[in-house]
Amino acid sequence: FGEARKYASLFLIYFFVALITGAILEVSGVLSRSELQTINKMFEARRWLVWTPESLNRLNPQVLYDYHEKHEIPRRWWAWDYTLSWMIEPNHIPVKHKWIIFNHLLEDEPPLEAIAEHPWMKPLMEYPTSRATLAKTVEFLARSGVKLIIMDNDFPQYTSEDALLAQAVHKCSTGEYGRKVPVYMVSTVNHRSFANVLQLDLPSAPVGIFHELTKIEPDSDVAEKYSGSTGMLLDEDQVVRRAATRIPGPDGQLRDSLMVKALHSLGEEAPANLPNEMDIDFAGPPNSELYPVRPFSYLLDPEQQNKLIHPPPGSTDVTLKDSVVILG
Repeated sequence: FGEARKYASLFLIYFFVALITGAILEVSGVLSRSELQTINKMFEARRWLVWTPESLNRLNPQVLYDYHEKHEIPRRWWAWDYTLSWMIEPNHIPVKHKWIIFNHLLEDEPPLEAIAEHPWMKPLMEYPTSRATLAKTVEFLARSGVKLIIMDNDFPQYTSEDALLAQAVHKCSTGEYGRKVPVYMVSTVNHRSFANVLQLDLPSAPVGIFHELTKIEPDSDVAEKYSGSTGMLLDEDQVVRRAATRIPGPDGQLRDSLMVKALHSLGEEAPANLPNEMDIDFAGPPNSELYPVRPFSYLLDPEQQNKLIHPPPGSTDVTLKDSVVILG
């Protein structure tokens, strides 16, 4: 009985220590953070990494701590998403495609006095960009040798110019501008998670343009052909760290997201066992060398248009040849 009491006492000590430790971890919130999942997924993705001397230097604990204190969002001791992404930033395999984002922002609107001297600025006074302007832009991009065009979804209403943009999109797909250029319009859908509840927003779609495309291609599923959903999954702290690769359509069937469709259009093979959700790395932020961001005015200014096709000697700015263009 003495031995039994001894082991029972040890078990009770172990049990209460484990219980108290678990309660502390649970109250602290560490185990409910997405960082644990992020770390796990990054180690699963180690086959995509090529360690370099620069990244090995970043493994220094003091260097990582200093970066964490200056750059981490949110700045909490348990948050390491941005720091981990920075640590492996130089290790990514070479990027195969050139991406350029052209954004039309409200602050890009020129003063009225400038339009008289520079008429090409007039479309910048319209926000969102008019369908007629986008139709001309899509034609310009297709004739300039881009590989793929993705348009942000600013088209929920019907307008009299929907037919113009639909014609431009159709001509890109048939190669009437020199070669076939896939064009996609974004149908946006967000996943928001609160504790154990997942909310799925209904996707918005460019319905007017689809209506006009149906007239041109009556035998095609134009929504499937020319659009794709961008399913972003928000964590509890409202930060996007994951993307959906397959999203339920109106009929309940899983459909490939725009990310997967773009891969196929660029001739890339998506793995057959691709998960329905994938982590997003923070290592390639917008306006980096991987994804340069330029004002939409680049595509309207005749001088800039020429530079995008025929860069002057010594220029290091973006060019359109063989690029993937996102119109934001």
